[in-house]
Amino acid sequence: MNANTKFNPRKSNFPGLAITSVGGKLQAVTLGISVALLASLTPFLVPVANAYPNDQAKALLRQAYCRVLERPVDDDGLIEYGKALRGDLTVRQLIYNLVTSEEHKNRFYDDDNLKDSVGKLYEHLLARPADENGLKSWRRVMREQGYETVVRGLIDSQEYVRQFGNDKVPGNGREGCQ
Repeated sequence: MNANTKFNPRKSNFPGLAITSVGGKLQAVTLGISVALLASLTPFLVPVANAYPNDQAKALLRQAYCRVLERPVDDDGLIEYGKALRGDLTVRQLIYNLVTSEEHKNRFYDDDNLKDSVGKLYEHLLARPADENGLKSWRRVMREQGYETVVRGLIDSQEYVRQFGNDKVPGNGREGCQ
């Protein structure tokens, strides 16, 4: 580009997307994304090359259903989530999907007994009983901000990430429902 060349960034119909042309020729397409947004998405960004083979996906699904829903995986779950795990779904995302499912909420969430509801989330997400301080603070969060805020807080916690990361089922499942 010389000093006489006009630099012409154009706005697109999509926020954050800019199209840059010089002399009518496309030079660049850029996508503006905040560092904070990118950082919040990072735990869920996993290359497709890390997809799970069929047998491993089935084993992970059996463990996840036993841990989170306390029952064996059904054929629909094997098909739907098995395909997703062989694609780009991480185990952590699977756990989040199961814990926020209507089935989980209907079976384990009780608006009148937040202590038990938080206790179940500890058991399902961290594979351990809730400690008194955690139980007290997460009960308050659940009452004030809702169920999914507590789920997100526990699954994004340092404890969860350190112990299970994106690829492990908390507690490696559960005995008795295979």
